[in-house]
Amino acid sequence: MVAVPITTMLMLAAAAAVAAGVVSNLAVPLVARLALALHALDYPGGRKLQGIIGGSALPATFIPKLIELWRQGRFPFDRLVRTYPFADIATAWADTTAGRVVKPVLVMP
Repeated sequence: MVAVPITTMLMLAAAAAVAAGVVSNLAVPLVARLALALHALDYPGGRKLQGIIGGSALPATFIPKLIELWRQGRFPFDRLVRTYPFADIATAWADTTAGRVVKPVLVMP
């Protein structure tokens, strides 16, 4: 495995995008976003980087829709989330990589 800085990874993704393409990023630290803003002029053809917050959903409509889907048995979020004491962080990681849990939540002491 090779470690690559997030800014390098996103710049390569933007360069690989088709003209007028969009590369979306999730949970990119502020420092990386600022560095990327400085490179914005390096993306010819209308390419752009776009941050995503909350899936760009409108909470006032999206959350009630998720609740309705859950009531219908079509969105089993209660089966997707599992909590772990913070001391069990290694177990949470192992369960995630093995596909036993979708959303591990670490509970701080």
